[in-house]
Amino acid sequence: MKIPIEQIIPDPNQPRKTFDVEAIKELASSFESYGVISLLKVRPRGDNQYMIIAGEMRYRAAKLRGDGEVECVVQEATDQQTREMQFIENLQRSDIPPLEMGEAFYNHRKEYNLTQEQLRAIVGLSKDSIQHYESIYANLLPVNKNYVKSGRLDFTSAAAIASIEDPARQTELGDIAVGKELTRDTVKKISSMVKAEPDRPVEDIVDDVLSGKAKKEEMERLEAAKRTAGVILETPEELDKAAEALKKEAQRKARQAMTPEKRAQLEAEKRAKEQAKAEAKRLKDEEQKRKKAEEDQKREERAEKKVRKQLLENHSFLGEVLAKAPTELIEERIYTPEQREILKKPSRPTTQWDRFNELEKLADKLSNGLAELPQTPAFAKMTLGITLQSLRARIDETLQRMGMQVVEGEVKRIKEG
Repeated sequence: MKIPIEQIIPDPNQPRKTFDVEAIKELASSFESYGVISLLKVRPRGDNQYMIIAGEMRYRAAKLRGDGEVECVVQEATDQQTREMQFIENLQRSDIPPLEMGEAFYNHRKEYNLTQEQLRAIVGLSKDSIQHYESIYANLLPVNKNYVKSGRLDFTSAAAIASIEDPARQTELGDIAVGKELTRDTVKKISSMVKAEPDRPVEDIVDDVLSGKAKKEEMERLEAAKRTAGVILETPEELDKAAEALKKEAQRKARQAMTPEKRAQLEAEKRAKEQAKAEAKRLKDEEQKRKKAEEDQKREERAEKKVRKQLLENHSFLGEVLAKAPTELIEERIYTPEQREILKKPSRPTTQWDRFNELEKLADKLSNGLAELPQTPAFAKMTLGITLQSLRARIDETLQRMGMQVVEGEVKRIKEG
């Protein structure tokens, strides 16, 4: 399908951020003979536009030539699928900047919650490649990143140096590797020794490796290992290969030995353990709630007992509690309607009536004042309830001493026998 070039837009999130101008010019010149051989792959983006999935170099070359339209393959793809196809395309080219690729891998895994192994399988890289790309992006110091950008430090050497956690030792080895133009194998060897001997100066390690002293010591260790294991291996590389082969063989046998039934059994056992763990947690939580409820009940019982005792022994405690009581808890009923009527009636100034007036003032204070706590805990509610009971009892006692009673809402004096 031919699409007008003005309707095609590059992907701003394309892993490759830098493009070689000379390479684009050469590519544009190659179109003179046969045109664009490999078609662009694009996806619809609305407003009659198409975003490039793969082939941005070819798009730039066609635009440089002044082509009015480009042959494309239109494909529906998600953002994740698009990025992974771009990874594959860029990895097929040897000039992709490794720092750009490392940053793209790192951000892609974080965004889509992928492991390094999962991403490695998607893009088809060899073992540990994703880790190395991400390491030079995330762990390499700026000075060494500049060496990579300038081409003075190759990808393999940069990944080896990035594995050194100590910033000073990493910087020193980077400078030496660039200054002495060390090979990637040499840098890998030195990096391993720098990590294994953290207290030894980097320069001494470099000197030993370059002078052959380290090689000699390694050969002596190899010979000792050969004698111990009873195997014939001539070089350290052969020893490494043998160890790797043994590891792979053990993994292969383990996979072969694990039948589908065995895998299903292991999964079932795992689920059973998780369920048992969840059930144990549920029972533990319920037991904690039960104990807490029992403790709360005992605490409330002790508090109630204490309040009742204080009310009986200390009359001033009643006023203290009522003075702090929130209005909303006593609005419904403080005393009966009949008692309210009594409070409204004029009375003669007797000693008993004065006592009743004191209770009236106390009740007014309770009903109208100090709404200080809009949300009151259970203990306070319980205390207030007991206090109101005591107040009601005192009001009734006062009325009786005054020789009065409430009959059908009216205050009447009790007839003397």
